[in-house]
Amino acid sequence: MNKQSFGIPALATSTLLFTVILTIIFSGCTSERNVSEKSVATVNKEIVSLKNFQRDLAIRAKQNPSFRVNEETVQEQLNSSIDRKLLIQEAMKMGLANHEDFVRTIQVFWEQTLIRELIEAKNNEWKDSLFVTEDEIRNYYEGINKDSVKLPPLESIYDQIKKAKLAQKRTDALEAWMSEVKSIAIININDDLLDEIISADNSIKNNGGSDGR
Repeated sequence: MNKQSFGIPALATSTLLFTVILTIIFSGCTSERNVSEKSVATVNKEIVSLKNFQRDLAIRAKQNPSFRVNEETVQEQLNSSIDRKLLIQEAMKMGLANHEDFVRTIQVFWEQTLIRELIEAKNNEWKDSLFVTEDEIRNYYEGINKDSVKLPPLESIYDQIKKAKLAQKRTDALEAWMSEVKSIAIININDDLLDEIISADNSIKNNGGSDGR
């Protein structure tokens, strides 16, 4: 089903999916959390923990600067949390968490999130050592083909050039770091299996071409 048809923003969809995934992954720990955590509600004996409830409110406040924590918004969040618990419980009853497609979705989402967090961590690590000099900005500006592009004054696009150059330096640093990681990794490639895949693909293409004549 296409989530876009409901007008759900991509960020909201990702956040909801991530929340559902985490809830299902850690559902086996519910009984222990019931003992150790404060809860704002229980849904079929499963807690809505105070910690997670406060986190959800904080996320809403971060996403929407005009958001205010008051009786109305707290009640809205509580209803949302309860509905989410009920939906997940029903999905678990139906065994949907065991479906191959769902497991694959979790894996892909987890991998993408982990890679994004890694890249952000590396960028934070390099932020104090990566910078753009005045000469680099001026050389970049002067190096653009002025005959084919009518450039505005350097001062008016200075910040854009600086951001572009800094972004490029981050990309270069990431690629260099990745090359270093790859150079010390033990990587074994099954060339025979790859050849079989390529041969099979060529065979399919050839057969398809024959059918088309």
